[in-house]
Amino acid sequence: MLLGAAVALSKDASSATYVGVSALLFIAGCNSWFGQAAVAKGQGYYRKTKAIKAALERALNLGEYAIVTTPGMKRDHDVAPAGTPETAAHRLGKITQQIRVLLAIIGALAFIGAVRAA
Repeated sequence: MLLGAAVALSKDASSATYVGVSALLFIAGCNSWFGQAAVAKGQGYYRKTKAIKAALERALNLGEYAIVTTPGMKRDHDVAPAGTPETAAHRLGKITQQIRVLLAIIGALAFIGAVRAA
């Protein structure tokens, strides 16, 4: 949305407009940068929660009643199908990594646009 607003404002050629466009692109870049940091922090929370959940399920001897909805959760309980650890090899990294790379690219392009518009 910010990028769309920046493009719309760039139709006007006044120098004040370029400052506004630069500011909007800078905000978009910051948003992407903080967004990818938040995704990384959330992934850390998820991993800790998953480890605690698996430990509790083992301590309670839940066996087949344990919640194992993802390949990682299945690996935690040794019920993953053969070859599961290699499933990530068929795609470009994990989904979290893909999101972080995408946000970093968007942020970099926005920062470049902010510098060029200034």
